[in-house]
Amino acid sequence: MGDMRDADFEQPALQALLQGHVTEAVRLIAHIESPSPGVDRPGQAASQGIPPSLVDAASYLLTLLYDDLPYPAELRRLVGAQLSLGVLLWERPDAIALRLLRLTDGQFTCPALEMFLRHHPPGRLWFHFNPNRPQDRAALYAQTRCVEAAAAVRLKSLLAANAPTQRGRGYQGIEILYGAGHQCEMCLESKRQYRWEELENLPKLPRHWGCRCMYMAWIEILGP
Repeated sequence: MGDMRDADFEQPALQALLQGHVTEAVRLIAHIESPSPGVDRPGQAASQGIPPSLVDAASYLLTLLYDDLPYPAELRRLVGAQLSLGVLLWERPDAIALRLLRLTDGQFTCPALEMFLRHHPPGRLWFHFNPNRPQDRAALYAQTRCVEAAAAVRLKSLLAANAPTQRGRGYQGIEILYGAGHQCEMCLESKRQYRWEELENLPKLPRHWGCRCMYMAWIEILGP
């Protein structure tokens, strides 16, 4: 019964996203009922309210062309909609990967990602990563795209909150922090702090496939 209920909401939500109606998709998701307290299901998170940052990230994912994928335009649109739906459902990259695998008959591929993996290890975040497994490639693709969306939303929020009138009150600029408590090995030697006047040089995140760095406010700790 639970699987049927999920299927009943998911297809209309996906269609809403394909049409660019993120608010309608959120409304559909919010009507899912969690079966019982403490059960980890997408509906449980949705029923408690989807954070605006996730809604904005889902909207961002719908704007991408996904032209790094060797698929027809309509299938690439479906990739964007499935990524967006996964974000709204608070799904992990490995769960979103299953969505991408269903779209591609189990053979997800991204030439740019595969070229990157030939020359760089997937890093500490992917202990059991196998570049020859389509599911692992799809999960890494999903994670990187979701980080891109989250970073774009975070940067927009930071710039809006730290308007010129607020600057000089301990806010020095934008800082790039390693994600999830892990040091991003390829970013270790990169510049991490950018003053307001340096923002034109601020790199777009993620810097590479598998990067989980994130923008934060750079706040100077003032003494007493």
